[in-house]
Amino acid sequence: MRDYETQNRAVLATLIRVAQSAFHDCQTSGRFWLPFFASFGAKIVMICLSLAVLFPQFSLANPQLFLEMIENENKNTLGTSVTTAPHDLEFVEVPLDQLQIFKGEGMSEGLSDLLIDESRGVYRWVFHPTDSKYRAKILTYLKSQGLPTKIYQGQIEGYLTISRSLFVRRAGGGDFYGLKTSTDQAPAGPWRDRPQQIRSSVSSLLVSDYLNHVEHRVGVTNGIALPEPLLVTFPGVNLAQNGRLYPELNAGTHRYFPTTAIFSEEGQAFIKSWLGPSAGFEDFKTHFGRLMGRYMAEMYMKGGVMASSSHLQQFLLSQSLSDQKDVKIIWRDHADSHLHLPALAINGAHQLIEHSRWINFSTRRVYTHDGVVIFSPFHGWMEDTSIPSDHPAKLFFSDGDEAESWQIRFFEGMQYEFQNNTGVRFDLRNRSEGPHIMFEISGSETAHYCTQILAGRGPFALPKYQIQFPPED
Repeated sequence: MRDYETQNRAVLATLIRVAQSAFHDCQTSGRFWLPFFASFGAKIVMICLSLAVLFPQFSLANPQLFLEMIENENKNTLGTSVTTAPHDLEFVEVPLDQLQIFKGEGMSEGLSDLLIDESRGVYRWVFHPTDSKYRAKILTYLKSQGLPTKIYQGQIEGYLTISRSLFVRRAGGGDFYGLKTSTDQAPAGPWRDRPQQIRSSVSSLLVSDYLNHVEHRVGVTNGIALPEPLLVTFPGVNLAQNGRLYPELNAGTHRYFPTTAIFSEEGQAFIKSWLGPSAGFEDFKTHFGRLMGRYMAEMYMKGGVMASSSHLQQFLLSQSLSDQKDVKIIWRDHADSHLHLPALAINGAHQLIEHSRWINFSTRRVYTHDGVVIFSPFHGWMEDTSIPSDHPAKLFFSDGDEAESWQIRFFEGMQYEFQNNTGVRFDLRNRSEGPHIMFEISGSETAHYCTQILAGRGPFALPKYQIQFPPED
């Protein structure tokens, strides 16, 4: 692990040398204050950019963007109220020879340094603050193997989300990352006991690598799939952890607004900043529904991947700080995606296909002929009795006109994207009613657009991982 105190002293010494150099420049030029500040400022900018590359913990990011997103997700999501206070996260050091660690495409050195101490041969296995079950399982196993079970603190700062995921960063500052870990008491939502098992965590890594290639090789315009390049498996207890990146937030170029918080006052302000000062929720429903339809159609056509439960918790809205009208979909958590095998085969995603078949996804998850796309914006909150009966969101939890209008806008967006990419207007068959929407695409049409969009590009050069699974998995 790097000695950060030494690095901080080195940074201070560098800044002093820069000031001395600027002072010398001004003496040479015969002038002083204006040239001094110009020379000093230019050199500071260069130093800061260099530090951001050399030292991952030296971050130029504005943490307020993360804290705003956390506040909106935890306090303004329908029917929830989760603390936004930082936690001094507890962790145990697990020897690396007990684990399998895989670093996928786009892996961040900062995330790696936060959790992995190569020099001491240990991984910092972070415990979820609400967990009372899986922590005990890990400590019991380590003790049975004669390994240390000391609990550490003071090094990793974390924030809860409305799911089992945490936002983590180095204590004292630095870039933020997402960490999916196990807990039996998820802070919100209907799914509370959430073990992060190995097979689903492997899916996260494989899909993340694959979507990275879809975005860069084929091109995606309506959204971004957040990378999840870190996978750590602990076969002895059949648990895993996934690390997720938030590059735009850490770069300070965009704000992320959780779609689960759209009914709040902050949500109304976001709508107006995006769609105009007179815009309301009806305008948002139209634009967001169509944008979601376009993005899901695009990912399905170009990658054969669809969110298997497209509820709002999986999606954020990315808004450019330089152009508030520039809004895209952010997709996080890819583990339980629907997969369309013909498209994956064309793109060379053979390990993803094999893994998906091996873990025995049902026919509603892996498709070899027809395809299915789903849109159910409030899946998971529809039965939440904590939402007041007169709340406007209740209109979208029923089988009435309001729920149907979401589906219509989503369908319009999908049809537009299909036609825009292939020149063919597809008819998608709606197989369900109410707030859950499922569209079916016939195999002949699927084959047509796969050929139109993907053929001739050649397979992706995807990494191949040698993953060991525990016998019971």
